[in-house]
Amino acid sequence: MPQITIHTREGVLKISKKKDLQKASASELLAAFNKITTGKQLKKFKDRETAETKFWDALKELAPTTNLDGKKKKKPAKTKAKKPAATKKAKAKKSKKAKAKKSTPRKADTRKITKLVKKNPYREDSLRAQRFSWIRNGMTVDQYVEIGGKRKDIRTSVGFGYIKVK
Repeated sequence: MPQITIHTREGVLKISKKKDLQKASASELLAAFNKITTGKQLKKFKDRETAETKFWDALKELAPTTNLDGKKKKKPAKTKAKKPAATKKAKAKKSKKAKAKKSTPRKADTRKITKLVKKNPYREDSLRAQRFSWIRNGMTVDQYVEIGGKRKDIRTSVGFGYIKVK
């Protein structure tokens, strides 16, 4: 049975039935309601009954496959659409593609990196600036990647002219 937890001033309140809502104050229900719903945030409910009803309805929307009363809703049966039978040629093409997709290990990238700028060109607090600071002249691309660098950073820095790779 699904359960939702509300943190109240007195402690933790676990709600699994509509009856459990009576233990929470209206302001606690309002705060929890505004957290679980999207759209306009309410300032207050009309009365206690409205608070419980609206909160309970919002909970039902959160858990659409289960009534919060513990009864499971029936899911509609899924029907699969039948596909037309594949021809022999189509099957042969598929099997060739499947064989061609086998990945090969990446070749070692032993190209040397040379910095062309003295100061780090990236924004000071960014991850890219941190990774750029790891680059040393004469380091290979593989060495850079092994210590946590990204190949994309290498491509970008080459594109901007910050480094050279040979």
